[in-house]
Amino acid sequence: MTLHKKVIRCMLATLYGLPLSILVILIRKFFLIRFQSSMSERIGHFSANFDLYLCEKKFNINRPKIKNYIDIFCLQKKVSNNFLAKKWSEKLIILHYGFVIPIIDCLKFFNQFKYHEIKHNTNSDRDVYNLIDKTKPFIKLSNEENKLGYELLSKIGFNEKTKFVSIVVRDSSYLEQNFKETDYNYHKIRDYKITSFIPAIKFLISQGYKVIIMGSTVNQSINIKSDAIFDYSNSTIKSDFLDIFIISKCEFFIRTSGLGGVAVIFRKPILHLSSHLGYLMTSSKKNLLLLKNFYSVTENKNLSINELFEKNLAFDIEIDYLKKKKIICQESSDDILNATREIVEIIRKKKEYHENEKNLQNKFKKDYLEKIKLLNKSNFHGKFLANMSIEYLKKNFNNYE
Repeated sequence: MTLHKKVIRCMLATLYGLPLSILVILIRKFFLIRFQSSMSERIGHFSANFDLYLCEKKFNINRPKIKNYIDIFCLQKKVSNNFLAKKWSEKLIILHYGFVIPIIDCLKFFNQFKYHEIKHNTNSDRDVYNLIDKTKPFIKLSNEENKLGYELLSKIGFNEKTKFVSIVVRDSSYLEQNFKETDYNYHKIRDYKITSFIPAIKFLISQGYKVIIMGSTVNQSINIKSDAIFDYSNSTIKSDFLDIFIISKCEFFIRTSGLGGVAVIFRKPILHLSSHLGYLMTSSKKNLLLLKNFYSVTENKNLSINELFEKNLAFDIEIDYLKKKKIICQESSDDILNATREIVEIIRKKKEYHENEKNLQNKFKKDYLEKIKLLNKSNFHGKFLANMSIEYLKKNFNNYE
């Protein structure tokens, strides 16, 4: 923060933040006012954190003991999606950043903010109480919004009866262009190549689906010419509104980045692709999970799930550490294809797991949660309700034994 901005912020805090914060403190015993500067600059947190706040509020989790209270939010200066901000404002009290921050600053100065802070849920965007499956979407699109959305999609040949799948293929371009002052190189391990999804996309088309490639700022494009594929991420019709509308109408979502949080708030089935074993999205029955492969050059093999835990590769993974250990983290197009087949069969209710496959899933889930507990990371997970891609498990979990 520049000196000029610091002076302005100090003046605002003095002019009205000070008297308002004093008033907030004085009435606290009778009427509690809480504040939060929310994580609006990243779409994953912007969608999931508010969603889980409403979930926990509905189930009386993390609510203050006093009955008379209100929660006031403000957004960051950077807002990842303005239409989503509009929809959240229909459910929450969201005031301007310039009004709320001076009050927070003064409360912090008096060491009173701890009594007036809206915490970031039990654990930020982690559904540790498995509430997503117990709630319906809090956000609903109006008739006018639905009409507008389908009118826009009609320009690319989509209508209300079109069955389509939305896919977001993560790369680093969004962070690089929007957060130039911050080094996010450690996130590059989460990137995927769009070419790895081509077999899965061709399979979806063969099953009668159309495919929409999502993304706000991307440096990849798909090189398949087909009327069944629309590269929305590189199109001229992109908008904050369509970002939300398209995901709200998809049959299911293939997720590699935070944009998939929008699919969560609309309770869509999701194929979650991840590079971090410890952060698997285990909380919902609607989730099918798939992990990247970790290939050891020295051992000439993919490391098993157990070996990932043993080598401290489950949570925060340093790229330099992987290079030092000669380990390559990469997705497999075959794994993505197999997992895509699996979630299509699940959605169509044609997937029947054999008894040995059910036992494999259950054993994996039990072992996973035990290892998470040993690492003191149980706060990231509740009940393990999702399924891991069964073909991935067969290749990578049997090595456990």
